[in-house]
Amino acid sequence: MQITSDRLGGQLASPWRRLMAVVLESVISWVLLCAALVPTGALSAIMNREDQNVATAIGVMGWLSLCGVSILFLGIQIYFWTKGTTLGKWLLGMWVVYEDGRPASFGTMLVRELIGKLISDLAFGLGYLWILLDAQHQGWHDKLVRTYVVLRRA
Repeated sequence: MQITSDRLGGQLASPWRRLMAVVLESVISWVLLCAALVPTGALSAIMNREDQNVATAIGVMGWLSLCGVSILFLGIQIYFWTKGTTLGKWLLGMWVVYEDGRPASFGTMLVRELIGKLISDLAFGLGYLWILLDAQHQGWHDKLVRTYVVLRRA
């Protein structure tokens, strides 16, 4: 069954735009990670590594930085999941919606992002490649929860 853009509340997002959202999220996460870990690495390089207490303190700082950035990024993603989108999709004007155009709920986004994408990952990315083959650009994670990715009208 073909779904119209009027019913969805926006035009279906292209596979390339969706890919760009993933790339943006990856770049942002790497920038945050580097911002947290580069200072720790620099400190490690200039400090006396012979002193076990200093080495331990730097190691702890590195792990705390990594955990902090991970929690921050997860918090950002959860915030956007409550809005029916992801950080990358939001930056590119895309939302995840149901057939009737309503934004996907937090629960739907949670299942879509964690379980649906895990299935695609375990299938060596085939669920993502499906977006290129599907007339409505749905990946397996979309089909699992009956969602569509659309460009929102201004």
